[in-house]
Amino acid sequence: MRLWTLLAISPALAATAAAGPIDGRAGLAPQVGAPNRSAPDSNATSRAGNPLWTIPLSALTATRDRPLFSASRRPPVAVVPIVAPPPQKREAPSPPPPERPSLTLMGTIVSSEASVALLQTSNADAFSRLRVGDQNGGWRVQGIDLRSIIVEKGAESVRLGLPKPDGSPVE
Repeated sequence: MRLWTLLAISPALAATAAAGPIDGRAGLAPQVGAPNRSAPDSNATSRAGNPLWTIPLSALTATRDRPLFSASRRPPVAVVPIVAPPPQKREAPSPPPPERPSLTLMGTIVSSEASVALLQTSNADAFSRLRVGDQNGGWRVQGIDLRSIIVEKGAESVRLGLPKPDGSPVE
């Protein structure tokens, strides 16, 4: 009977011994730092399981000062962007208006042998007769039509037309 009693009590004693600490200091949890006041205090026994849970994050300054994944183990230098002032808009000087010849077309003679243009210069008394290739005031006659001529000076080319019968200027 003693054997049956011993067999019945031994599992209960084994379960009690397994639940308690080995060194006999029951109820003491290791204290590593000040308890974390920002965390809720509803489950104090769960914090006792890991001593690092009791350390507040604000106390871990070494992890900020010497980051683990940085090659120099120094925090990255904060780069302050330099904002350049916006460039001031400069208005490009507009090109001068194209130079107009000081010639007025008064008439044309167009034939298969020779074409002639009758031009009046800036002063009203002077007239000139020009053929294709002739020049007046730096303007060379490029072509002569029935009611207009084309004169050029350098890279510029201008078409001069006969005035309208009512005296209005040619467009």
